[in-house]
This record gives sequence, structure tokens and C-alpha cells, in this order.
Amino acid sequence: MLLGISLAVEIITLWSGGEPGRTTGLTRWVTGPLVIGPLLLAFVIKQRDRRRRDTPSNQARS
Repeated sequence: MLLGISLAVEIITLWSGGEPGRTTGLTRWVTGPLVIGPLLLAFVIKQRDRRRRDTPSNQARS
């Protein structure tokens, strides 16, 4: 949400003829990993669980 607000403020600033500030750039650098990190972690956990489920030892039990 913070990234979206930051982008909206930057777009409005640029449309009104201003220059983008450093705070907008800093917000992107901070919020980018906060958004991508959980998505990447969820993908890794899902892949790990899928691999555990598909191992031969687990298939023999079924």
C-alpha cells in the first residue's frame, strides 16, 4: 500500500511540473523488498512442500 501511495504522489508531482523527490525513491527501495520478499518466500515454501509430498517415501505410504 505504501508503494502505491508513493507512486501516486510521484505521478501527481510530475504532472504538476515538479521534480521527483528523494523520499519517493527511498520509499521504493524500502517497500520493494517488503512486497517481493513475502511473495518469494511463499513460492519457495510451496515448492518445498510439493517436493516433500512427491518423494518416493511418501508415495509408498499412500
